[in-house]
Amino acid sequence: HAAHIEHPSVRQNTAERLHVQATREVLELARACTKLRVLVHHSTTYISGDRRGLVLESELDLGQKPRNAIEATRLHAEKLVQRASKSLPIVVMRPSTLVGDSRTGAVDRLDGAYLLVLLVLTSPTDLPLPLPTEGDALLQTVPVDWVARTAIELGHDRRAIGHTFHLVEPNPLTTRRACEAIARAAGKPEPRGHIPANVTKAILSTPGLDRFLRSPRAFLDQLAQRRRKRAQHAAL
Repeated sequence: HAAHIEHPSVRQNTAERLHVQATREVLELARACTKLRVLVHHSTTYISGDRRGLVLESELDLGQKPRNAIEATRLHAEKLVQRASKSLPIVVMRPSTLVGDSRTGAVDRLDGAYLLVLLVLTSPTDLPLPLPTEGDALLQTVPVDWVARTAIELGHDRRAIGHTFHLVEPNPLTTRRACEAIARAAGKPEPRGHIPANVTKAILSTPGLDRFLRSPRAFLDQLAQRRRKRAQHAAL
């Protein structure tokens, strides 16, 4: 079950219908299947909401506060799935932020982490770019084709049933290091200094910007969140 919506500005009732109600229907179908092998549920690491620090695969609801309708409804959906796993063969995957194909770089929209790429590419060639936020947050991204292949592998591995998997970069770059790498590749000066988060949010509220990026302020909130997800089952 992979149907979901990502941009955090979505209306509550839309997110509720797609994430929670659709998950209930998938679970109902799974219970009706007489020869079900496995149900692979695509969740997200962002169900951890406003938590900081290390987040484990074994943890689900530790009193975290969701920051938007997406996080709230996807957390609700995973709770339904985890309860159902007592009687159904279920594997839960929690990928971090998805980016384009690992080989071609193809992406269907400029969103999320691509905000950093746009900021660097559109900066003046003779003026170092200040970073949005301090730049010390970890940039957790995974390519969409790898997530798809992993879903298939887990679905065929009986040892995976009953477990939750964080699909994350084991050694993620900080936002600053990622921007420096993008700048070098684009022939731009490397970033210097940073803009306070509240000022950056005001800039990202510019009318018309949402035509190019979905909810850039929500992504900025993610950049300011200092946490790390541990993948305990990487060798499975």
